[in-house]
Parts: sequence; structure tokens; C-alpha cells
Amino acid sequence: MTLVRDNVHYHATGDSVIRVENTLFKIHKFPLIQSSPVFQSMFSLPVATNEAEGLSDDRPIILVGDTAEDFRAVAKYMYASPIHIQIDSITEIALPEIISVAKFAHKYDMDFWQEWASRILTRLLVDLSLLPVEHFPALYSLYHRLADYPTRNRIMKHWCEVVRRDQLSIVSILLAADAADDRDALAVIYCTEIIRQENSCAGFDLQALVQVLPEIHIERLLSGYAPLSAWKEKKAVKEQNIMADSRALMVREWRHSLQKIFFGPQSIDANEMPRMDALFTTVAAYPMTTEYLTFSKIGKVMRHIALLDLHKVPHDAEFHFRDRAKELVNRWYNVVLADDPRHEMMRYFSKLLECITNDSYDEQ
Repeated sequence: MTLVRDNVHYHATGDSVIRVENTLFKIHKFPLIQSSPVFQSMFSLPVATNEAEGLSDDRPIILVGDTAEDFRAVAKYMYASPIHIQIDSITEIALPEIISVAKFAHKYDMDFWQEWASRILTRLLVDLSLLPVEHFPALYSLYHRLADYPTRNRIMKHWCEVVRRDQLSIVSILLAADAADDRDALAVIYCTEIIRQENSCAGFDLQALVQVLPEIHIERLLSGYAPLSAWKEKKAVKEQNIMADSRALMVREWRHSLQKIFFGPQSIDANEMPRMDALFTTVAAYPMTTEYLTFSKIGKVMRHIALLDLHKVPHDAEFHFRDRAKELVNRWYNVVLADDPRHEMMRYFSKLLECITNDSYDEQ
């Protein structure tokens, strides 16, 4: 491997040559010794003069497991003037460098730089929607390394939302979650991809992913497609039968009655409120299903009732129509959510990954 001197941090007056990957840095060891007990021990090891490492390009101190990019970022801020390391002056443009500093400082117990980087990251991560998605892999990996799981999980949740919303490839997010053994995230990512594949014009086709993902992930995606297929077949049968279901037709009639009274061409008739109170009681006691809610669209009417102005609803202080409508909307939302195919697949993948983990423990 050809070694190259760093363009910026190969200082003529430096007293230590450090090799990171194939890059040579010549720096002053005092800032490293001052900030890190690890480097302090490293530089204080007794060696014969003719065998000392770090005195020349031929015998550099070699840092293993670090990147030249990370060390370059650390050197940049160690050599920077005080005005250039003011926490409030660091912007999102410098985020990759700050991640590098945080990672390096954590490894080498550099307390000052850990705290410095942490305060900057805390400020920059207040609103994740302002950050470009290309920063998420490094951020997620960093907070996993730091064992800051609340922040790690917040980043992953937002990252999943961006991947789903913007139709991004799952490759980088899946590999990041796999490296961290983040089973909850893996289950969400698998489900996201299966739903996306199912809704695409080309149908369920993993050929593009086969080229870039390990085989185990392809196998899991294929196995996870089965619950979705079963759900769709079941849903299709229910939709075919719904028009002949007297209960579904009854729920739809309830919706028509509510819509007529609360959103008719005339103002709401106060005399109809006792009848609407009775209808609300009947509707609230009825065991709604996803099929009835979807077919009747009664939930849509209830949402609008919940949003009505108080002065437009006669006797609302007595009958509490708006509050009751809101409670029903929330309850029915959970009914529909529980029947979402993603939940079935989430349960499947969570159980699958749990079994895989348990098997790996048993083998140890």
C-alpha cells in the first residue's frame, strides 16, 4: 500500500508521525497527550531510541480501526483557533466532521472533545427533518456505538419515515440496522419494502435487491410476503361479501342519518338531538370492524362532528356529541390499525428475529 502525507496535517514542526489507513499525519503530540489518557500512555511507553515509533515516516505510530477522515477531523479542530471551535458557530455543514470527532473521542477517552461534539450534535439533531438523509447512517452508527439508544432509535424512526415517504432504497438503512442488531428496526424495514413491492406496478420483485443485499435478508423478505398475501386474499373475500352483509348496510345507514342531521343544508335541528344521542349510544356499543368502517365511511363523518364549533351543536353541553365523536374516531383508528397488514408482518418478523436470536444464544 502506497503511503501519502496528509495535505493539511503533515506539519513540518510536528514531533510525531501517525499513520491512519494509508495516510501519514505529522502532528504535535502534546494536544493528544493533554486530551487523552490513552495517548498519554501510548507516548509514555519506554522504548529504545533507535526503535521509537512516530519519529519518521518509516516508523509511524499506527492507529488501527480508525479512518484517515476521522483523524483529519480531530486534527482540524485541535489545531483550530478558539473562535473556530465555538459550539454555537458550528453548522450542519460540519456534521460529518463532528461525527468523526465524537467517534474518535469516544474510542480514546478524550473527555473534552466528547463533550464538545456531544453538545454540537444535540443542537443539530433537535429537528431531524432539517438534516440530509445521507447523514443518517453515520449518526445512527455513532449513537449505537455510544450506547445512546433513545437517540439512536429516534434517528432510525425518522430515517424509516424518510425512506418510506421518499421511496428511497432500503439498502443503507437495512445494513445499518443489521450491523447494530436492531431487530425492531429490521422488522419495520422489511415491512416497508414488502408493502412497497406489493404496491409497485411491477409487482413483488426483489431482483434489484438480490445484487446488493446478503441472502439472509432476501430470504426473510420472501418469507414475510406470505402474511401479506394471506391478508389480501382474506380482504378480497370480505369485500366481495360486504354488499350482501345487512350489518354493513345498517352501519352505512347510521352514517347517512348522522350526515343528514349534522351536515344538512339547514342548521342543526335542536329537536333531533335526543334521537342523535340514542344513535350515538347505539353506534358506540356496536362492534365495528375494518370492513364496516371502510364500507360505510362513518369514521369520516365522526371526524367532522368532532371538529364542529361548539355554538353550532345544540345541547352539546348535555349530550357531548363532539367529545363522543372524537373518542369513537380514536377507537376506530385503533381497530383499523390493528388490521393493517403491516402489523401482521411486524408480528411475523418480530417473532422470526426473536427465534433467530434465541437460536444463536443456544449455540453459544
